[in-house]
Order: sequence, then C-alpha cells, then structure tokens
Amino acid sequence: MNEKSSNNEIIFNDIEEFQTQLLKLNINKIVIATVNEKRAIQVNPETLQVQHIKTCDILAYQEGILYKCQIDDIDATEIYKNFSEEGFSITLSNRNVT
Repeated sequence: MNEKSSNNEIIFNDIEEFQTQLLKLNINKIVIATVNEKRAIQVNPETLQVQHIKTCDILAYQEGILYKCQIDDIDATEIYKNFSEEGFSITLSNRNVT
C-alpha cells in the first residue's frame, strides 16, 4: 500500500510493491540510505534511553515526485543485491549521526 503526501512524496510500505512501481515508471536510479547506530531517545519528559536504531530508506525521484520506502531492521546488503540484480543504478548513503 502506498500513500501520496501533500509535498509530492509517495511512500511505500512494501518493498516489492515499491520495486514494481519503479520498474513500471522506468526509474532505474535509487539511493539506499541507512542508519545503524545507538541513539539517545527520549522515552518520557525526564528520561533518555539508548536504543539501537536500524533503518533503511530507499529513495527514487522522477518529475518532481519522491518515491520512498522505509524498512526497519533489515540488512541493506540484501536490498542492494535485490535491486542491482534488477538493473538499478544504486548510490549508497549513510545517515548515522556519529
């Protein structure tokens, strides 16, 4: 399932649906942006807790529209392999703060 937000962004929850849509639109360039680190997260007004954050955003852009799929707790290597086997040109990006 996907949804279009007001700022020309289409967000996908399913990686297979995302990949299928990109292939239909003849989009062959993507960015895989990963976060894999521990961060302090505020769990209540006076308490911070260190949590392991592991996410992967897959991004593509065409004609003013950003296509985005965010997956939590997934190995970016598998995503890279899957998309490269389908002929996508891939740029890797690291979004770790530290």
